[in-house]
Amino acid sequence: MTDAILSDIIASCLKQDRLAESLYIRLSKCFDGDLACFWRDMALEEHEHVAFWEALDGFARQGHLPQVFEEPGEILESLSRGAAEVERLAELSLDCDEVNGAFILCYRLECALMHPAFETLFRFAQDARLPLPLDNPEASYENHIRRFIVAVQRFGDLTPELELLGELLARLWDQTKAFAIQVHTDALTRVLNRRGFFKVIDPLVFLCVRNAQPVGLLMIDLDNFKHVNDAHGHQTGDKVLTSVAEAIRRCLRRSDVVGRYGGEEFIVFLPGCDSPSLSTVAGKIRASVEETSHHGVSITASVGAAHLEQVAGGHEMERLITRADQCLYKAKLGGRNRVFVDCTGEEE
Repeated sequence: MTDAILSDIIASCLKQDRLAESLYIRLSKCFDGDLACFWRDMALEEHEHVAFWEALDGFARQGHLPQVFEEPGEILESLSRGAAEVERLAELSLDCDEVNGAFILCYRLECALMHPAFETLFRFAQDARLPLPLDNPEASYENHIRRFIVAVQRFGDLTPELELLGELLARLWDQTKAFAIQVHTDALTRVLNRRGFFKVIDPLVFLCVRNAQPVGLLMIDLDNFKHVNDAHGHQTGDKVLTSVAEAIRRCLRRSDVVGRYGGEEFIVFLPGCDSPSLSTVAGKIRASVEETSHHGVSITASVGAAHLEQVAGGHEMERLITRADQCLYKAKLGGRNRVFVDCTGEEE
């Protein structure tokens, strides 16, 4: 069940982008020519963001979004202050008919909309591959910011102060994006960390339940990784882990989710994956790891694969992970560098 505070956070984001859309529409009526077209384009982009929040809000109302924030109460309080600022700016736009004044007002607007909660939810929705209007909301919003900065240079009376504001806006966006990445992404391998993985798959499990889809899960552990660190040093070991993560990703579909489970162990969730396909993917990953030259180091991986023909609920994921872990243990016992599937004795 979706946390009520998370629903309120999404509602606040939706409210602010609706206000931003109306502000840009208002500015488009205050100016002429290319500048009016620019404000209309900004309004259309905000309309896309509104559609994104409406769809995410609908998903939350079904009760199947995890709480992605560590301190949701503080996030909501901070967003409420931002919403009040956006409302104030929307009122100020009623009397704004001077170009530089309009850009400064909108600079303040975009800063208010650059709350880390926006980017955190953008990234979560993207990582979870939720069926939402924007496939890549993060990229959409980044393009929105870049377009604004270019317009400041093109249409504004470019003073050093206004140019600095544009530079600060770009820097603020980069910092906000980096913060959101750090929360759910493993800094070394750039795949999801353990916490991020389980946050991301939660709504995907719900979709599999709703659509009566099968799921597969892989546990992947590098064989004798301690020897790599001992023989080549930990810096090389880190490079090997990063290379292995990329070797795994090359074998997956866009809808699959990979995370670093801990140490030299990775976990993969494969929604809508039947049993034969699960076995095939697991074999490809094993071969990919073995055949890749990881910065001059050879390494192999053992893979445990578990499958559910139909998921009854999120509670079954714990059982699926346990089964995959048991399969991984049997792959290790069988000599390593192999796949063991569903603990049925089937191996490749």
